[in-house]
Amino acid sequence: MMTADRRRSTISAVLVTRNEAALLDECLARIEPIADEIIVMDLESTDGTPEVAARHGATVLRHSPVPHAELVLGKAIEHATSEWILVIAPDEWFGSDLVDELRRIVADDACDVVYVPFVNSIFGRELHAPGAAEPSHPRLFRKERVQWPTRIHTEPDLRGLRCHSVPRPASGSGTGMVAHVNWRTSHQVLEKFSRYVQHEAERRHGLGTKFGLGRMIYRLSREFGGRYVLGRCYEDGLPGFFFAAMYGAYELGIQIELWQLEGSPARQDRWIKRSGRVLGEPVRWILPLWMRERRRRSAGATSMVADPGARPRVEEGG
Repeated sequence: MMTADRRRSTISAVLVTRNEAALLDECLARIEPIADEIIVMDLESTDGTPEVAARHGATVLRHSPVPHAELVLGKAIEHATSEWILVIAPDEWFGSDLVDELRRIVADDACDVVYVPFVNSIFGRELHAPGAAEPSHPRLFRKERVQWPTRIHTEPDLRGLRCHSVPRPASGSGTGMVAHVNWRTSHQVLEKFSRYVQHEAERRHGLGTKFGLGRMIYRLSREFGGRYVLGRCYEDGLPGFFFAAMYGAYELGIQIELWQLEGSPARQDRWIKRSGRVLGEPVRWILPLWMRERRRRSAGATSMVADPGARPRVEEGG
């Protein structure tokens, strides 16, 4: 960490962790050049996360596990002693040029909040299509000016504050951004979604949202189709498809939870049964024909491989 100097503004990096040892070392190493203090609120990790944080000189606080970090992030910020707060997550890796830019902004002392650019990185690949683009987020701010909300994926109220946005690099990637390596394996993503699904469904239910078949179809279409087709996630290849499909699965989980919160009603079963009959009848005729044709082609290809010298027999005319 940086050596504190009373003549300049100081920065406290604050984050919440739970079993993030594999990511935390890289995360903290990247922000050490700008952080005068690191505050880690650990949620009873069992993989050595607190020890990794301690090696970087962090102050480690303990808290019982909660569904999402926002519920305790404000408490962690209260323990920070610097004028500026840098909110980070273990899966957010700050580029070196961005760190230099944030240091310059703090030295200029001309704003209260700084938005930083992000790029999504899933399964080892960066995503650049509009449907997968992550917006800039307010991550650096004056401690006395901002109260961090406890609602998941919600940004603080910044009305009346002087905000500055770090420009996004023209290339859309590089060391001038935060690499958000939030999706690393499929089971890690599904475990993460499982923690969010119930909370989001209960939030919508509390706001009066009712389950409806049409609404569900619209939501699923918007999540997958909106990202993959309209948002051109196909431009990112398979990772783009996986990204859109995973968000579709996330929304499906929320819809199932909403349906169950209403007692798993059967009133819309007839529409599912009717559509199944309408769509299923032609499929039951076409699918066997298609499978037989595939088997025939496969058998023909196998015989050619077994006898490469074979030639089709030509019937001679009479």
